[in-house]
Amino acid sequence: MLLLRADSKTKMMKNTAVKNNKGNKMSGWLEKWEQTNYRNMKIASISVFILLAIYMTVIHNFNYLKKVEDLSLFLPSWTFLKECMMVPGGGLIWGGTFLTQFFYYPWLGGAVFIALLLVLQYLVGKAFRIPDRYFTLSFVPSALLLLALVQLGYVVYILKSPGYAFSNLLGMIAVVGSFWVYRCLKHWLWRGGVVILFSIVGYPILGFYALLVVILFAIDECTQKRVWWAWNMLVAIIAIALVPLFYYILVYTQLMCDSLYTSVLPRFYPNEMILWMPFGLLYAYVIFLAFYAHRWKQKTERARVVSVVLALIVFVMALGGAWYYEFDDENFRITIDMDRAILDNDWEKVVDCAQAQQGEPTRLIVLNTDMALYKLGQAGDRMFKFKINGVPYRIIRTTPVMRNTGAKALYFQYGKINYCYRWCMEDKVEYGMKVEYLKYMVKCALLNEEFALAQKYNSTLAQTLFHKDWAEKYQRYIDEPQLMAEDAEFKMIKPLMAYNNALEGDGGLLEAYLISQIAYMEGDTEEMNPGANDSVVLTYTVQEQTKDMLSLTCQSYYDYEGSAHPSAALTSVNINMKTGEKMTFSDFADPDETAKILFAGKDNTDTAQGYTVLDPEGNPTTEITMKDILEFNFIWMEPTEEALAASLTHFDGDVDDYGADETMGESYVHDGKVYVIFYVSHAMGDYTVVRID
Repeated sequence: MLLLRADSKTKMMKNTAVKNNKGNKMSGWLEKWEQTNYRNMKIASISVFILLAIYMTVIHNFNYLKKVEDLSLFLPSWTFLKECMMVPGGGLIWGGTFLTQFFYYPWLGGAVFIALLLVLQYLVGKAFRIPDRYFTLSFVPSALLLLALVQLGYVVYILKSPGYAFSNLLGMIAVVGSFWVYRCLKHWLWRGGVVILFSIVGYPILGFYALLVVILFAIDECTQKRVWWAWNMLVAIIAIALVPLFYYILVYTQLMCDSLYTSVLPRFYPNEMILWMPFGLLYAYVIFLAFYAHRWKQKTERARVVSVVLALIVFVMALGGAWYYEFDDENFRITIDMDRAILDNDWEKVVDCAQAQQGEPTRLIVLNTDMALYKLGQAGDRMFKFKINGVPYRIIRTTPVMRNTGAKALYFQYGKINYCYRWCMEDKVEYGMKVEYLKYMVKCALLNEEFALAQKYNSTLAQTLFHKDWAEKYQRYIDEPQLMAEDAEFKMIKPLMAYNNALEGDGGLLEAYLISQIAYMEGDTEEMNPGANDSVVLTYTVQEQTKDMLSLTCQSYYDYEGSAHPSAALTSVNINMKTGEKMTFSDFADPDETAKILFAGKDNTDTAQGYTVLDPEGNPTTEITMKDILEFNFIWMEPTEEALAASLTHFDGDVDDYGADETMGESYVHDGKVYVIFYVSHAMGDYTVVRID
């Protein structure tokens, strides 16, 4: 029995030894694998993150970064610093606006932004003591802040968060860095003192982020349960609750109560969850890391392998989410590109942007394209070769997008100087002063000959880091106003200011207001209206628009000084939408058949069928007959059906196309029916329209 027991014991010891040997081999293999591959994993993850960040900033969003800088302002003055510090988190606002100005050169600002993302990633790894196998988890906060920068879309024009691009990034760097320092402190008294000091001193500088780091302090005390941990956690809770109230009552006179604990956070609307998403996930993630910071060790080799895989999955999800949720809208990018070109007076570039359009444009893109063609003197030849429909703007927020994005440029370029200035000033009050607003305000003041006002705004721009050259250029016009006559931009705008420029109300309806104002211009300008009492009214109507054809008419009314009477005219343009070429009557109607139908009413209108004579309002009329029309148009000869058919063949063509015995006219299509425009005497209305039924 003793021998059997001894033998059994020996076998058990051998089995245990074999298992231990296998375990040691497994553990050794794993350690060797870890030592060999963790370094490669770090290099690969850093490289992938940098490449994605470069693509999402300086490659895919080059002009967007430039627009972010245009819609910001940093001044190296005590006044600007004091203005920033008037709300909690003023230090982040100041630092954010300072760094945002480097987006003037998108590659430079992008490099600074990416470098700070990597600093944050490094601090996350150190502060939360993330093991090498979980290394990729340290990229999540940086990926979320990368998404926060490129997800705004049209909201960038109406954002009320100065320094948005960098302020939140700097805030998270301050939070994680402070948490790292806190965890290095050993004595409970030091840690308690840091909580009190950081909440009191940090709140004015960091705002919400000072409260967030104090929350992390409290979590660390709770999870580790050090000596006096309960006391330190209580101090943290009291500090979070009372410090903001203290500052609200005694210091910040302009702080609203609802911003007491959220100061410096992005000011999105409650329904804009897609915009809040990166920030909500960011704060939840660092709180999770604070809770888990002491539980990284895995007891088994299998758990360690699984943890590596899970960390890689989280890394891929974070980067993939940043790429997927980026605001990628063709119309927004074209709008941004056009904005840049308009500010540079590069009208060819504006047209190039329109030509590159793949989908349907927004109305703002249509208006910008038309304006560029007008500036180039090509509106009459090329306007209707571009898409003229308008699709909705891709934005969650209910806001007049066209007014917010295009009003300043369009009003300025069309000579509505007071309106441009008005919206600059109103948006300055609503969203804060921006570089773009200041530039328009300088130019508006110059055109209004308010040189002292122009000097005020230009002096502000002269303080900036990258807009000094622009300020120097316009300072010459302030000092020597006569030089403005040689400026190409001013030369095209100045004549338009001779017309009525009263400050009325556009109701936020930019396009409708511009149409009405341009159609009924009153005033005098030598270049466009030679008589002091002359007036010109022009309105156009799209009569037919299909995939094959665009047909439109332009109604004009002239009242020149010295003329016997006012005159009216109706002209038309028909475009082949497939080729972009101009169409004549014979391209969409049969001249011979039409002549036959019309000529039937030459002598007896009572029996004539197949056509209807219309008055200027588009209503059937009997006051003008086909006989009247033909007699006026063939006054030099007896009208014949053949002569009418020959004339119709050349309707809508060039003057040189008509024969000596042919009459001129135009035509258009509406609701599938052909309309013929004939010129008649002034007594008959200057023109008449005949519908072919």
